[in-house]
Amino acid sequence: MIYIFGDSFSVKFSDRRFVTNIQNYIKWKGYEPKLYYELLSEEYSDNFVCYVKPGVSNHYIFHQFVKNFHEIKPDDIVIFNWTEINRFVYYENNDVKSSLSKEHNNVFSEQTFNEIIVNRKNVNYIIEQYDFINFINKILKNNKVIHWTWSSNTEIPQNNEFTIIKETNGFIEDYHFGESGHIYLYENLSKKLKENDKINFNLWNIE
Repeated sequence: MIYIFGDSFSVKFSDRRFVTNIQNYIKWKGYEPKLYYELLSEEYSDNFVCYVKPGVSNHYIFHQFVKNFHEIKPDDIVIFNWTEINRFVYYENNDVKSSLSKEHNNVFSEQTFNEIIVNRKNVNYIIEQYDFINFINKILKNNKVIHWTWSSNTEIPQNNEFTIIKETNGFIEDYHFGESGHIYLYENLSKKLKENDKINFNLWNIE
């Protein structure tokens, strides 16, 4: 089995059809492209389970793993699609939200909201994230584990040719990966999985 924990970059196109840009992209392509983990599942002849949600924070992604890691077997592949470091989670009543919900926020003042985001630019939040990654790798010591993020500029810049807006030459304004991005990601992750059981790909630099 392949388990995926992440944000909108790991949500299937068909599950985002309520988003106009994604609807237009599927029409532009003439079919629904496969995501990187769908290609991996074909290569390994394995099914996949997704714990993914658009707009979430790394805290949310880690919490989904904590709630569901008991399902994971030693031979399973586990993928973590981490997101932006400066996103944070908060609760409004019983609804979990992230800092992308700023315009719908009824909990914090705008000033408080902005101050939290600025504070999360501190390098120690990146160090904390690497601590979570090291912890996960120890918990999953018998598994193949992939950690990657779209939010770093080391190997997959957000605004390069792998985004939908670049792939469609600006016709569709969407900064998620298009088909070429998912193929690129699949090819790199597939290659690295053959070389190592624990993969860090395109993660954040600590300066």
